[in-house]
Amino acid sequence: MQKNLDTSEGGLVCFNLGRNWKEGEVVRKIEKDEQMADGRTLHASAQDPAFIIRDKESGKELHRKLEHLWSCSPATAPMGGEQEQFQVGDKVQYQVANNYISGSVVGVVTQDTPFKGRNIHATPDNPQYIVRSDSTGNESHHHAGALIKFAGGQEEGPLELPPKSKKRGQVESFQQGQKVLFKVGRNWAQGEIVERVTSEKELGGRIIHASEELPQYIVKHLESGHLRNFHPIHLHAMQ
Repeated sequence: MQKNLDTSEGGLVCFNLGRNWKEGEVVRKIEKDEQMADGRTLHASAQDPAFIIRDKESGKELHRKLEHLWSCSPATAPMGGEQEQFQVGDKVQYQVANNYISGSVVGVVTQDTPFKGRNIHATPDNPQYIVRSDSTGNESHHHAGALIKFAGGQEEGPLELPPKSKKRGQVESFQQGQKVLFKVGRNWAQGEIVERVTSEKELGGRIIHASEELPQYIVKHLESGHLRNFHPIHLHAMQ
């Protein structure tokens, strides 16, 4: 089992859904074969358990085996460095489905705490943050690794993509240290290529799936220092 992976009831885990990584909460553990609502049989045992996970965003429940669950804690990130800390009032962005949402930190949780009928699992060394969406006012909780801080507490303004990089379907190659643009919500952000990934690699408690034919790039957000991975089609070289 991965370090910091909490598979107890209510534990926060990350899992892959299509091409996206999602956050979910453990509903229960299954240790024997069980028939699902769709009529299919989920095969599990005490040695090879499965877990029912509730997607934090949609509320839908799905099942995953242990090897397909990952810690959402930034403490598992392989790149080193101290975990970023947030304070009440910090302006941040976080992913909801395929989009990045702007919000403000309204609370810091350092112990197990009830939240909207569920339990937030947190410690002083691995806190979670309550974030209020700027657009809807809805509040949600996130680990630090799921948040991007705006420098100086201010949201960055729109950054126009250079016309030469707007060719649809164009896939570029990038070098370590090269400056690139990538989309954050409706705006463009600046980053720097940290590494080209051509095989499976762990980043922030999850696995990057890549190959020589389908590489990905680890990019450092220049404003926050936050690390994220991108397919090359989502990156644009700065002119």
